[in-house]
Amino acid sequence: MGLTGVVVGSVLGLTTKLGSNVLQKVPYMRHPWEHVLFVGVGAVAGNYFQKKYHQDLKEVEELRLYLERRADKAE
Repeated sequence: MGLTGVVVGSVLGLTTKLGSNVLQKVPYMRHPWEHVLFVGVGAVAGNYFQKKYHQDLKEVEELRLYLERRADKAE
């Protein structure tokens, strides 16, 4: 459940920093530690949002089951 979110987040973090350097018209690898920082933050964010997505799916399924049982009792 974690690899896809980490990879996507890492790529987004890296492209964010590279894009920032392009807009500033400075060399792509101007401050290499910032690239590592952005990749790390992106990986953490990607992992968090992937876990949150699966947690939300589980909660929605529980609510659907609850509402179905409640509708059956009302009839």
